[in-house]
Amino acid sequence: MADSGFYAVYCLECLHPRWPGESYIGFTVDPERRIRQHNGELQHGAHETRRRRPWRMVWCVHGFPSKILALQFEWAWQHPKKAKGIKVALEGVRGALSKVHHKLWVMRHLLQCAPWKSFVLRLHVFDDERFAHYSKLLPRGSAPALPDSLSLEHGDFSALQQYMHYDSTAAAAAQPGSHHCSLCAALVRPDEAMSCLAPDCTLLAHPICLAHTFASTSIVPTGTAACVLCGAELAWHAVVQRSKELIRKREQQARAAAKQHVQQLRKQYRQEEAQRASQLTQHAPPLPVLSQAPPPPPPLSQAAADGEDAVEGESFDAMLARYAGNVTASQGSCATDGDDGQCDVDALLARWAVDEEDARAPSEQQVLTQYADDLLLTLPSVRHHVR
Repeated sequence: MADSGFYAVYCLECLHPRWPGESYIGFTVDPERRIRQHNGELQHGAHETRRRRPWRMVWCVHGFPSKILALQFEWAWQHPKKAKGIKVALEGVRGALSKVHHKLWVMRHLLQCAPWKSFVLRLHVFDDERFAHYSKLLPRGSAPALPDSLSLEHGDFSALQQYMHYDSTAAAAAQPGSHHCSLCAALVRPDEAMSCLAPDCTLLAHPICLAHTFASTSIVPTGTAACVLCGAELAWHAVVQRSKELIRKREQQARAAAKQHVQQLRKQYRQEEAQRASQLTQHAPPLPVLSQAPPPPPPLSQAAADGEDAVEGESFDAMLARYAGNVTASQGSCATDGDDGQCDVDALLARWAVDEEDARAPSEQQVLTQYADDLLLTLPSVRHHVR
């Protein structure tokens, strides 16, 4: 959003019957929009004014050379007992100073303090009747008069439109290209040019050239001087503050433009990558499809063991017993055969216990394990089947 160069600090009056005469001080660049926000017609109103609606804007002070100076004036107006320039005048004053006539009394003191007394400010009154009413409530002799440099204006919000326009000086300084100093006619860079505070003045000057105008009576530029183009009274510190703010705004605009450019490049790169991936997908050859699935491995029951087919559904223990019977039959009768012609395990254990006099008698599990190992070593087909 373009900077209009209009900065105002306003005073609101509470119209709620429960809080008559209560006030609120705030800062704005658009008074008409701001009062609608305070009354709830638009969003983003102040939280402090939400409970005491409705409100009425009585007057505002504008013409500040920069936004920072306007915010400083707002803080000093809200906290007069803490502000450096006015807290001496408020020594011994008790109370919160929250009424509208209190704010009018504080404003008159602020306008007589530095640096506000050196500015060319304007006091715009929206409601003459209420302003005159609160002026009568001021204690006689305690409030100073308005400074001579302050311009008093009257009217509604439309009367402020002439000040709420784009700053031509800031626009000229922001334009690329060559600029000439209004004092020495030499080239001046936009980032070092200093300008007049008047909205319509097109003064652009080197800092050293403009400093000579203020330093006519001393080495250090101080005080006020008249603009060489429009004749407006300028304060040196206000001109410096305004120049710093313009430089800061140009830097912010440059960073925002660079950030937007990077975002556009990233978006363009992502679109190109998506388009390239889509093209590769469209032109890629189709994947081969297997017509038939590979045959499954043969089940365990189909494996041959010792030249003979295993019985369907036969367990490993039954298979081991059957092969043990075949081995004993092929080697002759065993000394420990039972009545059914099979090897008697108990007799085998008894014989091993007698043969192994020095060894500890093995258990039934150890005997079966050793017997199975012997079978696996003598029968390669059985070992292959177990694997």
